[in-house]
Amino acid sequence: MKRFFSFYRFLIFSYLIDPLFYICALATAFFCTLRFFFAGHFFLAGAGSSDMRPFFEAVPYVSFLLIPLLLLRLRHFLSDDSLPLSPFVRFSALTLAASSAFFFPFILLILLPLCVNLFGSIDAGQVFAGYLGIIFYGAAASALTVFLSAHFTEKPALSFFISVLILAGLHVMQFLPFYMETGSLLTFLCRHLSFSWHFDAAKKGILDSRDFVFYLTSGLIFILLSVASEYKRIGRRENSFTKFLLVFILGCTMISFHRIYVRIDLTQSRLFTISATSRELVRQLENPLRITYYRSSELKKFYPQTNDVAEYLADYCAQSSRLSLQFEKPDGDKLNALGIQGRQIRTENSTKTEFVTIYSAVLMQYQDKQTLIPFVLSTDTLEYDLSRRLQDLISGKEKKVLITAGNGRSIESEYNYVSPWLNAMGFMTEIIQPSQIAEKTAEAGHGTELLLFGSSALTREEAAAIEHAVFSGMPALIATSPYSVAIEDDWKVMKKKDNLLPVLNSWGFTFGKALVNDIANLPLMLQSADADALQYTVNYPLWLSLLPQESTHRGLSLFWASPMVLYDNIKPLLVTTGSAWIQQEISPAPAGGQSFFQTNAFTLPKTAKEARADNAQFIVAAYNEGSMPGYYETERTETKVCVIADQFVAHSAMTAFTANESGQDFRNYDFIALMLLRLRGDNALSSLLEKTAYNNTLYKITDMDAFKSARNQTYLLLFGLLPALIAFLALAMYFKRRRENP
Repeated sequence: MKRFFSFYRFLIFSYLIDPLFYICALATAFFCTLRFFFAGHFFLAGAGSSDMRPFFEAVPYVSFLLIPLLLLRLRHFLSDDSLPLSPFVRFSALTLAASSAFFFPFILLILLPLCVNLFGSIDAGQVFAGYLGIIFYGAAASALTVFLSAHFTEKPALSFFISVLILAGLHVMQFLPFYMETGSLLTFLCRHLSFSWHFDAAKKGILDSRDFVFYLTSGLIFILLSVASEYKRIGRRENSFTKFLLVFILGCTMISFHRIYVRIDLTQSRLFTISATSRELVRQLENPLRITYYRSSELKKFYPQTNDVAEYLADYCAQSSRLSLQFEKPDGDKLNALGIQGRQIRTENSTKTEFVTIYSAVLMQYQDKQTLIPFVLSTDTLEYDLSRRLQDLISGKEKKVLITAGNGRSIESEYNYVSPWLNAMGFMTEIIQPSQIAEKTAEAGHGTELLLFGSSALTREEAAAIEHAVFSGMPALIATSPYSVAIEDDWKVMKKKDNLLPVLNSWGFTFGKALVNDIANLPLMLQSADADALQYTVNYPLWLSLLPQESTHRGLSLFWASPMVLYDNIKPLLVTTGSAWIQQEISPAPAGGQSFFQTNAFTLPKTAKEARADNAQFIVAAYNEGSMPGYYETERTETKVCVIADQFVAHSAMTAFTANESGQDFRNYDFIALMLLRLRGDNALSSLLEKTAYNNTLYKITDMDAFKSARNQTYLLLFGLLPALIAFLALAMYFKRRRENP
């Protein structure tokens, strides 16, 4: 071992005095930085993310050239028979030295996650797993390149190009099933022999023993093949059976560990780990529950992440002997009878284009009851979907919600996403008219909740019926405000008599005669009326973009919200940033149907300074904690109420306005589902719903000044300090060598 480390240190020193090593390190740093920040549109509004996967996805591309180039500089050691080292020790040291040199620029690139953390929160577990994956990936790729270089010792240029092509091929082969017809065996080989495919779990934040065993065993196999190639070069005879036996044992080890493995989830939200909540639900099973996963074979090609679904289901079922898992090939007629509809995807090859019907459904059967997840492609919400269905099967209780609009609008046509979204989250919804509130709330059984959007059109009787329902024990989520907005027209803000506002005031929820503005807001996408039809964006401070906070880990959007003032046992739930300000009603009160507030996007002040107002943090949603007095009811009563100061929080038109390049923004709907769970006391399921919502947004940036500051710091660190560190090390080694060799 002493000779091994002495030779290894000598190889590292050879790199440190080689200018090409520093050029490669600098090129790697610039490539990864430019790819992450600029090719990934990190600085583009709404497109940036603190997810580090795009950074780690650059690793295979860097390795194609960097590792063969690093080995090329050490080519004379590949066939140096004068070294007092066995071929195995020599090739092992060369592999370790090359992988260390490959890892060097990534050590410096730890500055990149630190810079991303200036904008949003990075997942430290993901970064650790990714860096560990880089070490093992680099070692295996270096061992392969050592073998190819040893095999073509006399032709270094040829070995270099072959190494580049093979490393690139091992990356590309995982994508072959997407573009050509491959059988199940070839698909398996394309995935499991790809170095990059085994790096996928690490870049997500998962340590999978199968991937690390693959890198170790493949690295040892390539080193043994290098030794065999060396023996052949010098004409030394060896026992072929022994060589075959060693490779066979390593191959069997790799296969064995593929079946017996450990997966450790290091992500902050433990997205891939079964939570204590789910384990407790599983322990409540008194009879066997069978889970059947129907997955089309085509999904393995087009959606390899369904492998994560299968593994997650296996982990879930391993929590109890009463849970069993079965995989079945989909039968269209059988699944249609179960109410499972397939989805079509388009496939293309060199000769034809066709549509294929695919299935990825989970059926859960318990005693004489069954429920299903009709389509699942990832594990993002899988634990919540499984556990809430498991809870329903065990308890037999329904989570019922009565939905109504008290502002004269239609739930079916204007809030049309609400009911389907809540149904998908496990709620049974019933849409009612305001005139039915008294009747339906009286008929409702225990566990029913009320969801109300707006209140300006409610009669006194309907307002009294809402209070009676709440004081009778029905949880209520009320989204309303003291103003109505002509959202279909010119966004004129009007004030109407509202019979529910005095009720809310008596409970302790009061609204200021103002609208909240904030520098953290949603931009308006506008189009010019000229022939060029140019698109441009204008910040609109009246559309609040609430940052992640304790009650919503991903944040949400509010529209024309009024500030709230709380009394008694009412507690704040959602707040703006500290750089918000309020716009008071126009005084004197406008007449003739004029707007009470300025809403024009072009003339609206964009900062508190422009508005000549003071910055402050404002409450825009609240909930009660304990008893509260009534307006019509005469006694204080324990109630469960949440009030959001925005009647358009789930309006379909506003959802369309918040759509961006990645699709529509449904965070508001998730928040509504989350609050309905909490109001009914189901904190266990609400924690699972929050678990799926790890925040990758750049929420730390609240204004243009903060953005410019963070961006300038990023430029300084990655394009100033990092190159300076590389240059400093290069100069230090240069002068050190000059002193030692004058």
